[in-house]
Amino acid sequence: MSHSDPQIFALLLRRYLNGTLSVEETRQFLALLPEAEQTAALEHSLQETLGNAAYRGLSDPGRGEIVFAGIMRAAAQARIRRIRRTWYATVAAAVLLLAVAGIYQLNTKQANKGLTGVASLRHDLHPGSDRATLTLADGSAVLLDEKGNMLIDDRAGAASIRQQNGQLSYQEAAAKDAAANVITYNTLTTPRGGKYRVQLPDGTTVWLNAASSLRYPTAFHGAQRMVELSGEAYFEVAANGRMPFIVSVNKESAVEVLGTSFNINAYHDEPGQTTTLLSGTVRVKAAAANSLLQPGQQAQVVTGKPIQVLQHVNTRQVIAWKNGIFDFQDRKLADVMRQLSRWYDIEVVYEKDIPDIEFFGEMGTNLNLSQALKMLEKTGVKFRMDGQRKLVVMPS
Repeated sequence: MSHSDPQIFALLLRRYLNGTLSVEETRQFLALLPEAEQTAALEHSLQETLGNAAYRGLSDPGRGEIVFAGIMRAAAQARIRRIRRTWYATVAAAVLLLAVAGIYQLNTKQANKGLTGVASLRHDLHPGSDRATLTLADGSAVLLDEKGNMLIDDRAGAASIRQQNGQLSYQEAAAKDAAANVITYNTLTTPRGGKYRVQLPDGTTVWLNAASSLRYPTAFHGAQRMVELSGEAYFEVAANGRMPFIVSVNKESAVEVLGTSFNINAYHDEPGQTTTLLSGTVRVKAAAANSLLQPGQQAQVVTGKPIQVLQHVNTRQVIAWKNGIFDFQDRKLADVMRQLSRWYDIEVVYEKDIPDIEFFGEMGTNLNLSQALKMLEKTGVKFRMDGQRKLVVMPS
């Protein structure tokens, strides 16, 4: 290594954190990462740069440590994988997304500069928002958004319904009035590019992700509280030991709880259904099998296979969508693109085989499509738009 290499590396590192690397400089920067003798210079440059107040949020000790650890891990992976043709893409995805996403959250104007390629879409697509359709018992539909504030007249139901600030809430009628009504059902459906929150008559709150639906009674009576889910939702269930809360998932499995918080992902385009427990206890039932989960565990249900229970799951990542975040930690490209497809209501196709790329890092769900793609393009992934809503992933 020449005497000037550490200085060149430090310069490229600063440009990389600022999001100003050219394609050629990106390749040069990545080429330096896997060199064993470069490790000391890498550590020194990172510590010095991340501690610079000019990088604002990155100079925060907590965020700086996260970025530092991520880049060092990527460098180690690069040294291991350097004989593989795909190591450039793997390291680029692992390193660049993390820091660029962090910089973007802190400096929006800077991230918007210099949009090129697919990131400069003629017809950019806005991110998803709070919107859904409520289908009442009589079959009539009510469109919901984040701005509406109204009482909804459901004459056939046994509850009053209010829409306010992106949330739907039910207030069950008094017992003597409810008894006079036949229990009816409502269905809340989110489109691709939409999400919504509903508070059920028992006080349970449900966050519904994009392209999902929840069917539920307008009042809970009897021995159990039963709802039906397709897609993805996060539940915070009101405790009631005498009336278990049961989620029927795609009519294939069921999750039974007493009072707890958990997430269910049951999209049809995912490899299987997952139930992740954050607090309390739930029982997952599928076919003739069942598994009791403890906080931090995740049950995976795949048709024709026994229930698999994973330990120590990253629950923060699982519910990141609820908090307005894309968390791509250890996610493959296909998984990332499925999430983007649902949120931006686009069709994703692959020109050839799906690139074997693994990501880590976060970015906000409030980005326009062009901004999200600009970040991903820095990892070496290439895109082009075919029409207004078909995104083609090209080999890098």
